[in-house]
Amino acid sequence: MNNKLKEYNFKYSKSLLGFESIFVLLTFVLAGYLYFEKKSIGLSIILLIIGVSNSIYYLSRITNNKTQLTINNKGITFKNRFFSWNQIDDIQIDKVRTGNTSAEFLSLITKADKDFEIEISELNVSSKKLKEIIKLYKDIL
Repeated sequence: MNNKLKEYNFKYSKSLLGFESIFVLLTFVLAGYLYFEKKSIGLSIILLIIGVSNSIYYLSRITNNKTQLTINNKGITFKNRFFSWNQIDDIQIDKVRTGNTSAEFLSLITKADKDFEIEISELNVSSKKLKEIIKLYKDIL
């Protein structure tokens, strides 16, 4: 094994989540407008519920400083689970589309034919860079 390879640690991207939280703020503004100006109470309540649930989601991500994905010369760690390179049979990065939104996932298939997956869309690394890092380790190890 090559011990000179760098260890990569990826966390939730604060800038990406901060940008996306602007849409949460817009949900609250729209709910207020509909309630006070248009007297549309039902729609305002629905938007308020959506805004609160999205706020909780984004706040939990923004305040989470834990490493979500680690890649080093020993293997890959995600979801508090370590996989050594010799346990891994295949690694794929896929984009999944649902309606107008898409998310990217890192799928890891072990030699025991078990599939593990983590969403990487909100991490502080692009899928392209992640593919390069994984290829580097696969080629060297």
